[in-house]
Amino acid sequence: MKKVAIIMGLIGLILLGILYYSKAYYPPLPFDSVSKREVLDAVEDANGALAKVTEDDGYEWYIAKMEQGQAYDHLKAMMKAQGWEFVEQMGSAFLFKQGDADLIVESEMWTGYYVLFQIPSRTA
Repeated sequence: MKKVAIIMGLIGLILLGILYYSKAYYPPLPFDSVSKREVLDAVEDANGALAKVTEDDGYEWYIAKMEQGQAYDHLKAMMKAQGWEFVEQMGSAFLFKQGDADLIVESEMWTGYYVLFQIPSRTA
């Protein structure tokens, strides 16, 4: 009986390790092309700036740590570097203008710490 309990305990520990490593406890991502672990690695490598995560269905996806709204400042700085002028924020959307062209960037809180940005691919 002790052997069974030890084996079950080891299996439980292994399953907990797999759950932690895969980040399965994080909410689902709005795209399937990269894993949660890859997304978290990208944002950690970015050292506080925006990190490009993937291109999916005509959009580029970026992630940043929220850090008291700094993620939004990083988005505005990146878009300004690409020649887009920030016009206004409308809820979770950001409106940018470049000449006659308008661009809407959608944002989505992924967790309480990270925000995802969905940018149409034509901007890069």
